[in-house]
Amino acid sequence: MKKCPVLISFFLLLFFPLLSRAQTETSLFTVDTIRVSEASRYYGKYKSFCDTVKAVREMQAAQGGLSMITLGKGPEALQIVIWDDDAKKFPEAIKVLYHPGDRICVIGQISKFGDHPRLEVGTPRQIHKVR
Repeated sequence: MKKCPVLISFFLLLFFPLLSRAQTETSLFTVDTIRVSEASRYYGKYKSFCDTVKAVREMQAAQGGLSMITLGKGPEALQIVIWDDDAKKFPEAIKVLYHPGDRICVIGQISKFGDHPRLEVGTPRQIHKVR
């Protein structure tokens, strides 16, 4: 009889962290999701977006190399920036993982670069391809 509470405790200790992690990761992109066209209203705030990739580019800037993923179009486009140091955390190159036409969700703090909103991604957990 004493084995039953021990087994239940063992099960909870072993599997509860896995269950709670799965719930957190799946709900990450459903909380506070806004349209890309609304990004400029939320500078400095943490928001999530789901939209279709319009372009993926690699470029050099004064601060170093970066990959840029564009969501939306025109003046309302949102630029997703992944610096090379952060891109090393991904399983493959950004241009291999994401392509125009892919639907992705991304979460992070919105900043302003010039007249356009942008969001810097520092970890693969911030971006998710919708299949």
